[in-house]
Amino acid sequence: MSRIVDRRLQRFEQEHNSNLKEHFGIIDTPHRSLNFDVALNDGIIFTICFKENIPMVNIKCLPMDIICKIASYLNCSLTIKTKIIYPAAYPFEPPQWSLVCVKHNIESRINLKEYYEYLVETHNNKYRLDWSPAIHIDIDILDFISKINHFDYLIECR
Repeated sequence: MSRIVDRRLQRFEQEHNSNLKEHFGIIDTPHRSLNFDVALNDGIIFTICFKENIPMVNIKCLPMDIICKIASYLNCSLTIKTKIIYPAAYPFEPPQWSLVCVKHNIESRINLKEYYEYLVETHNNKYRLDWSPAIHIDIDILDFISKINHFDYLIECR
């Protein structure tokens, strides 16, 4: 990687090492949470975790451990892991995003892995055409998050 890319990645890590949620102003609700994990490893490994916890309902004739087991099947989780590779000519060439894996327990009519691969490719194609060196790493990540933020829709359509 070039020195420019290394410096930008180091600056990104120093500025946002505490919490990307605070930086982007994302607030969890009592039953839904969105978490991010960033790791620098020959680029950026960016992981997004969405969780929805259904409140437990006390059923009088069942023991609490069985109620907890039933409630655990109602909770939804979705983890999307991506890798961002920065070319040697960055910031004059856009980074390339790739989907590493998708893990979920959401029943869906669509294949979620193919869906998120499509969204990653759409993100790459957009920046291949409209890239600007003024787009910083955090803005690129926020743009990607806004493109994949269909979590409520996935939960409602299950």
